Amino acid sequence: MLRFLKVFVAIIIIVVGVSSAYTFYQLKQLKRVYEQSQEALDLPMFLPLKVIRLPLRDGTVLEGWLLRQETPRPLIWIVPDVDEFHTDWFPWVSTLYDWGYSVVLFNHRGHRPSEGVFTADRRLLNDMRDMADHLVNLAGIERRWGILAHGLGARFVLDALCSNPPVRLMILEDPTLAYSEHLMRAIDRRWQIGLEKMNFWWRFHYRLFYRSPDINEDIGACYRNYGQDRPHTVILQTTLTPGFYVRHVYDQLGEPKELIPVPLPATHSLGEFEQQRYRTLLKKMLDQYPVS
Repeated sequence: MLRFLKVFVAIIIIVVGVSSAYTFYQLKQLKRVYEQSQEALDLPMFLPLKVIRLPLRDGTVLEGWLLRQETPRPLIWIVPDVDEFHTDWFPWVSTLYDWGYSVVLFNHRGHRPSEGVFTADRRLLNDMRDMADHLVNLAGIERRWGILAHGLGARFVLDALCSNPPVRLMILEDPTLAYSEHLMRAIDRRWQIGLEKMNFWWRFHYRLFYRSPDINEDIGACYRNYGQDRPHTVILQTTLTPGFYVRHVYDQLGEPKELIPVPLPATHSLGEFEQQRYRTLLKKMLDQYPVS
């Protein structure tokens, strides 16, 4: 009996050790530099795209695109997810510009050609505030904004509201509120384990690895401060993310809000026919909740 217990305990120790090692490996992958593909760099630039470089408070420089209409128009600010680049959003940049909006988007730190290393700390939230402050002072841009964000980009947007930018509408696609949840979603899509079962495990290891809590400790501080002026929020749930995760985010947001299931993949993985269907949905939302 004693021998059996020793073998059982040894197996448990090995399983826990291997699982912890894999968890730390996944967490380490967040701290890295992302490179865009060479094919993405060869996009046809037939639009009046202006490459902009924005110095942040810590000296890191972000790079992105700005399309400004000839006369002052409302701005659509696109905020990509982790491991996405401005080039991934080119079809939506051109579409929004054709609809009469000025458009801006930046690569996150650690996403080339932006400088720095992508790390899981509050610097990314400060980056968003710096971007908001910069956009407020852009010439030829009306102080009426809509935001289109994906994944963790949605989390950054909610925090950027601390800068009190003139946001009228937020469209958040498959929003993710924390880095640990970003990892859990990727694993759950493959292994179908479930957020509830992994939540404590990931957050515990996150604290050990980064010596700090996840940025999900308080999602709503900036959002709540908006009070009655809070912008309308539309949550899009695509087929890329299980419904539980999106509902988990939606339930934490205040009114006015709306949840719309989208029977399509996320914006960065749409085919040509699907893009047209998605454009129709996006145009309907912009008409229903006008930024202007």
